[in-house]
Amino acid sequence: MEINIQEWIDKLTESNIKEDLLHLEILHFYHHNPGTIDDVEGIARRLGRDTQSVSKCIDDFVKIKLLSKVKVGSRELIMVSAEGA
Repeated sequence: MEINIQEWIDKLTESNIKEDLLHLEILHFYHHNPGTIDDVEGIARRLGRDTQSVSKCIDDFVKIKLLSKVKVGSRELIMVSAEGA
């Protein structure tokens, strides 16, 4: 799955999301790891960040359809959305 990084940046700009460091870190992570499917805790652990901040940023990306959440059992998994790819 190829991610068009410029499209993601354009969507971020259009959606008025504050382009802070954590949003950019998550963007960078998924650009280099587009096949990653993990929960918020796993993404936070991979980035060395706190879960609450990562969760908020992921919610921002879900709102603009760059990432999607899928419920699997008791876990909510995060992945690149079909629209975001």
